[in-house]
Amino acid sequence: MTRRTMAVLAFVLLALCVMPAMPARADFESAEKAYRERDFAFALQEYKADGSPPSLNNIGLLYFKGEGVQQDKREAARWFRKAAEQGYADAQYNLGFMYEQGEGVDQDLDEAVLWYKKAAVQGNAEAQSSLELIHRQTEGIKARWYRKDAEKGHLRAQYGLGEMYYSGQDVRQDKLEAARWFRKAAVQGDAQASYRLGMMLASGDGIGKDEYEGAEWLRRAAEKGNADAEYQLGKCYLKGAGVRYDKAEALVWLRKAAESGHAGAKETLKLLGESIR
Repeated sequence: MTRRTMAVLAFVLLALCVMPAMPARADFESAEKAYRERDFAFALQEYKADGSPPSLNNIGLLYFKGEGVQQDKREAARWFRKAAEQGYADAQYNLGFMYEQGEGVDQDLDEAVLWYKKAAVQGNAEAQSSLELIHRQTEGIKARWYRKDAEKGHLRAQYGLGEMYYSGQDVRQDKLEAARWFRKAAVQGDAQASYRLGMMLASGDGIGKDEYEGAEWLRRAAEKGNADAEYQLGKCYLKGAGVRYDKAEALVWLRKAAESGHAGAKETLKLLGESIR
């Protein structure tokens, strides 16, 4: 357990008393007051009575630090999990930390990454930082060189690093991280990165599904002449997926892809009884 992490965990507990996210609850307020006055046994009792995710997380912190109870990191992990499974980001981070360090649970980097991700997508800065550190520590030599250039804004390195994370080549496979790098390259105008990001969003492949944003990135790639994106955008219009249903618009994009030699586009046009031109 590092000193930095101990400080973070202590801060999480103390910071909850000023969180305005939910209406005040008598048990929770009473528990917070007791904790500030270092009456840990009464704080524990009131947190249990409240039973909300922040309270469950705080019970975990009490067991983790041995405040008001005998220190028991397995019990701490059990309470963190209760709160984490209800979507509470601080508890998800804490549980991830336990798995990363092997504190109260068997060390399991895959589980650590899983819980860090859940917290990170909710904006938890500590989880985001921990994920970044794990990524750096588990990258091979080739991936490190890609990252070096990607972090300088080199478009092709950003796309390449995205592909490495998507397939798990020289890194731990992480599609969320892949999408992050595809997005960086796509924002700079890379058609293939736009296509890859669009497909991930459209299908929910490793990230939250968003057909509308997915179709938009496919459009950006298609407008740059990417045949795969032209084909997929045409299919979007045929299905009304992320765009309004529009057969005429679908045929425009399918024909563009077919003219570039795309086999799928040619077959779709054939099934629709349409010629390339």
